[in-house]
Amino acid sequence: AGEGLVWCCTRSLASLATLASSRLKGERSRANARYHAIARYRNLVGVSSLLFHRGFGAVESMVAVAMVAVLAGLSATSYSGAAGRTRVAADASDLLNAIEVARSEGMRRQARVTVAPVDVGWTTGWLVFIDSNGNRRWDAGEPVFLRHRALAATTALTADTTPGYVAFGSQGRPIQYTGAFLAGTIAFCDNRVSKSVVIAKSGRPRVQTGTC
Repeated sequence: AGEGLVWCCTRSLASLATLASSRLKGERSRANARYHAIARYRNLVGVSSLLFHRGFGAVESMVAVAMVAVLAGLSATSYSGAAGRTRVAADASDLLNAIEVARSEGMRRQARVTVAPVDVGWTTGWLVFIDSNGNRRWDAGEPVFLRHRALAATTALTADTTPGYVAFGSQGRPIQYTGAFLAGTIAFCDNRVSKSVVIAKSGRPRVQTGTC
């Protein structure tokens, strides 16, 4: 009877030890699961925080937009200035060519050849022609050697050729219709860049650069 009691007690103790061990393993498993869940949450929070700090906030976005606007404005201004410089250089070169044509045709034909505005003012363009009736403008039937288009609206022009035209006689010198000598300057201005065509008494025109 005594041995049976000892055996029963031993079995009971063994069962209790097994149950306690099982419960301890369960607690450890649940604790590990909680630890890993917390670790994953911390990782997610850390990544989100990193992305937030590396991304653009409202202030940064406004600064970026402002910088883009400033750069776009500078580019537009730079382009406008370059276009203006190109226009005045081309217009001055075209007028210089027209004057050279008039001088050449005057000597070749032994006649007076005129460079004059198409309409009121040189900005309307110009013509190289023989002014047969001497009225300082082109009329139907008069020979035309060259015609130039009107200038851009942004191009300003000043001229001190008192008669309002440039004419060349048979000797290749600039003259007025009265026979007096003629000299003057016609200046083109666009975006503060100036190109001037200078007509000298000798008859040799030239282009000079300035500001306006």
